[in-house]
Formats: sequence, C-alpha cells, structure tokens
Amino acid sequence: MVKTKKPAGKTIKRNAVASSSSSLKQPRAGRQKELVVHNPENEPIPEPLSVHPAQLRREHMEREAQAQRQPPRLRPDWKGGFLDDIEYKWQAELFDWKMSKNSDRKDGFMCEKEISIEDFKPFGLVQKFEALGWEAALKCYDGETGKVYMDAIQEWVGRLQMDSGTKPPETMTLTGWVGEVKVIMSFETLNEIAKFDSKEGRYTFPKEVELYHPEKNKKWDTMLKDVFEPGKGKEKKMKKEELKLPLRLLLTFGQQNVMPRRSDRAGIRDSDIPILHCLMKGKPKISYRYLVMMNIWTSRNYREKQLIPHCRLITALLKKYGAITGTSKFFMLPKGYAPFILEKLGPYGWEYVKIDRYHKLKNAGRKWRGLRPDARMLLAGEEDEANSGDSVMGESDGEDAEEVAMGANVGTSSGMHDVEDVSEFVERERHEDWSSWPDFAQVLYDKLTRLGEQQKRDRDRNELWHRVHAYNEQKEINDRYLDDKRRRLNGDASVGEPPLHHSAWLDPEQDAPPEGYLDMMKGVFGDPKPPHH
Repeated sequence: MVKTKKPAGKTIKRNAVASSSSSLKQPRAGRQKELVVHNPENEPIPEPLSVHPAQLRREHMEREAQAQRQPPRLRPDWKGGFLDDIEYKWQAELFDWKMSKNSDRKDGFMCEKEISIEDFKPFGLVQKFEALGWEAALKCYDGETGKVYMDAIQEWVGRLQMDSGTKPPETMTLTGWVGEVKVIMSFETLNEIAKFDSKEGRYTFPKEVELYHPEKNKKWDTMLKDVFEPGKGKEKKMKKEELKLPLRLLLTFGQQNVMPRRSDRAGIRDSDIPILHCLMKGKPKISYRYLVMMNIWTSRNYREKQLIPHCRLITALLKKYGAITGTSKFFMLPKGYAPFILEKLGPYGWEYVKIDRYHKLKNAGRKWRGLRPDARMLLAGEEDEANSGDSVMGESDGEDAEEVAMGANVGTSSGMHDVEDVSEFVERERHEDWSSWPDFAQVLYDKLTRLGEQQKRDRDRNELWHRVHAYNEQKEINDRYLDDKRRRLNGDASVGEPPLHHSAWLDPEQDAPPEGYLDMMKGVFGDPKPPHH
C-alpha cells in the first residue's frame, strides 16, 4: 500500500488504493458532502425536474380552484366599542351593516334646513347665531331642492379616517373616499364652502366628554338655572316646555342644524344644554366647524348611532371635490327641503298668527310677539296694542306675552321692559380671560360694566319719558288751537261774516268779503243771530 503526499496546509483523510498495474499512484478526488435543501417542515426538497408548461398551468389552475373552494375569511363582529378600533379594511363594511339596521334607509340621513332670517330676526333669534359667528349655519350650500345622494354620502363616511394633525383640534381632518376620489373635511375646506365661525377672536373646542356629557361640568347647575324657567329643569327627564320661551325654538333649530338627531325631539338631552347656554349668553364661542366634524365622527364611530348628520354640508363638500356629478345616484324627497318659516311651525308645537304690526307665537300657553319689519308707523295719538290678553292667540292664561328674546328689544312699544337683567348682562360681557384675573380686577371689571349698562338704560328711559311728555304737550297745544278755531268760525258764521285768515302777514280788517258772499251765507244759515257757545 502506498500513501500519497498530503497537500500543504491541509489535512485530508482518504483511502489509498493499491494498484499493481502502475507504480505511480494518483490521489483520488475527495468525496464532497451532498447539499440538501429543506422546507419549513424540515423535509428535503427534491431537485427540480423539467416539467412541461402545460403541466404547470394545470397545477396553477388546480391551486386557484382549491383556494376558491376554501371558505372566505369572516368579518369581525362589532359587539361594542368604537368602529375606529377595528381593522380599517372592515370598517366600511361594518358601517354599512350598522346603517342597514334602519327600517327605512332614508331615516339614516339627517339633512339640515334653512332658517328664514326675515321671519325670525324680529324675535331676536338670528342675532343669537350672529353673536357666535354661526350665521352661516342658518343656510345650506348644496344647491339642492330635495336630492339626497345616499350612496356617495354613506361611502364617504364609512371610509373616513381621522388625523389630529400637529396642533389639534384646529388641524383635525376627516379624510374619506368616494370611489377613487379623495375628499378631505377640515377647518379650511369648510370655510371654502361658507364663512363659518366668522367672529374674531379665539374659539373654544370642548373635549368629547364635555360636549356629550356636560353634567360632569362644575357649571352644570348654573347652566340649568339659566336655560329653564324658574323652579323648572330639576327632574331627571328634562322637558322642552320647561325651557325659557325663546330657547324652545332655538332647541328645534339646534336639533336640525347644530346637534342633529331624529329621535326624542320632544325631550332635552344633556348635550343640548351647553349649546343652548352659549346661544343665550353669547359665550363661550364654541367652534361650529368643530361641532360638525365631531358630530360626523362620533355618529360613525358609535355602534348605536345609526344616523349621518349634516348631509347637505357633506353634499356641498363632495360636489366641491367632484365626488358627486350629474350621473350620481340620488333619492328625491317627495316634498323637498322645507325651510323653517313662521307659517310651518305647527308640527313643532307652535301656533302662529300675523296681525297688523306683529308676528305672534304661542307655545304651551306662553305667548311671544315680534314687530314685523314692514310694520306701519303709529298714527298721532294711536296707542300700540297691549302685551297681554291677546284673544287672537286663544284665551289668555294670565301671563304677559313676552316681547322678544334674551335682551333684544325688537318690537317693544314702550322700551321700558328690560328683558335681560343687568346681572345677566354683566356675566355675558365678561372678558375671555376674566376667570384668570385677580379678585379685585374681577370685581372692578364687573362694577364698571354694571355701571355703564345701568347709565345707558337710564338714558333710554329718560329719553322715552321726555318723548311721551313732549308728545302730550304738543297734542294739548294742537287741541287748544283746533278748539279756538272752531269757536271763532262758529261765531263768524252766526253773524254772517266770512271766515278770515288770521295771520301775522295779513290784516283781517283790510280784507273785504267777496261780492255776494253775505247773501249766500244768509241763504244757508238764515238771518244773523247772536253768537252763543
């Protein structure tokens, strides 16, 4: 047996084979270890063999058929919690499932109504929206008379995503899709439709718990006292007819355009109180755009809310982005969009009558009137109608009719009825940073505000008082003049003398009566007789 030399630097073990035929023995090549590839189940994968393309196609088709025969993955059950917590790819389908629970599909779409400015401005209601910069909420901007694009609206809301941005909530956006069209609702895009939040200064953005559960607010009792009639609103279930009279109508507007809902419209929810309070007081200035976006997002996110609010504003936004076109499907309301006008308040519990100078409303026994914009001026000596006991509105209940709402003396005949108490005015006029001031500064600010308002009201009363007395004095002068003129003319006619024009520019003694005048007077009155009074 002959051993071969080892290569330098390597130690290789191999068997040497003896050969009798050759004296020179060549080394055999070393046997290499076979490389075997394993799959995840640790089973060896055989070397690929050449396969005919037709065989590959058949195998591919068999795999597809097997995949189709497998049961599809089921969507998750939405038993509770927020829709936003579920995987996004299922959210649109689950939202459609929630909306399908409405007995009538169109009941799930809450459309705003326009509010007639001419009709409700005499009652001081339009001014309350203007004080908050919410006057744009009185109108609609979709350009429609009765079309509801339910498919497009539902798809956009179902596919929504919220982005808080870098400085929430001002930078909050709601992004959705209609087909392949991306539509973004933000503070900026809403203002491109209409000038919402038009007042200067900073607006407030209450948290969700403050907006929908305000009963936890430390000012809750104060808000209840301000919006309800004295001694009312203390029960757990608050009633609409216990609100102060103007707020009953503001609640009707709010349930349609501000905090929309379709059910329980005769009642009052806790979330209605902060909105009514800020409308009545003019502060805090809550952002209307923020309310719109929060209403849409919460209605989508909560399982029990089967309603899409602000549909007409959504329609205007979708049209702006081109997501709604002339070929988009729609549902036509049989009666179209009916606006809020005085003549159509009957379904909401109001009686309306228009008389000579006033619009009159009555709700649950309480009367309310506003001076018509086209009211005629009172004639000299004519008295305005009384404030109470209006038979045209039904039997009087002993309560005086309210002139106008919450400090707006529109249509008052006397001007001496202070609708808003001075203390309420002082509270409403406080500066935004008043609560952070030291005590002495708060007291001084309130004292000066009260003093200025009281002086203004005193001046108004004095001016009205002087006007009344000046009118009476002038009326007395006019009556005396007419009486003296009648006496003089009667005396002249009795003695057959013609009536003369008594003036500082004419001398009655030089003016002779016309020829034949005395004969004519005798024919009418007979022979002259002694004057008598």
